[in-house]
Amino acid sequence: MVKHIKKIQAKKEIEYLFKEMQKNRKKYPIRHWFSRKLFQLRNLPNNIRLKIITFFQRGKKGWSYPDTWDFDDYLTDVIIGGLTHLRKYTHGHPVIKGVNNNKQWKSILQKIINGFKAYKKMCNWCIRHKEKTYKKLNKKFKEGMKLFIKYYGAFWD
Repeated sequence: MVKHIKKIQAKKEIEYLFKEMQKNRKKYPIRHWFSRKLFQLRNLPNNIRLKIITFFQRGKKGWSYPDTWDFDDYLTDVIIGGLTHLRKYTHGHPVIKGVNNNKQWKSILQKIINGFKAYKKMCNWCIRHKEKTYKKLNKKFKEGMKLFIKYYGAFWD
């Protein structure tokens, strides 16, 4: 019983401190801004160090350890960027059944890009709770992924 009362008191104290912080943030916005910048400056050496390490890891392996924390998002960005560049600067089309001209190939690439962009939107937590939007995006992603698998060996210029 005593432990329970102490937990409740601690919770109330934390809530009180949080409310005071919010009041001070509104009352002294410039001081709050400076304290945030000071915190960011204190962490700057760690951020620079991490960016340098990830730069060399990507150069050596093509990916870095922080990329694997959200690997699907990292790969999605790489695929969208690469296919967008390929679509813009393509000089021909692959000799594959279903692709007869350059315009059709660019259309297929755009569908794949749109599918991966839909996946990025699907990863947003707000969208997951909107069922109609989520289903629409999921359909687009599945269509793009089918085309990605079908034409995987044709992504060259």
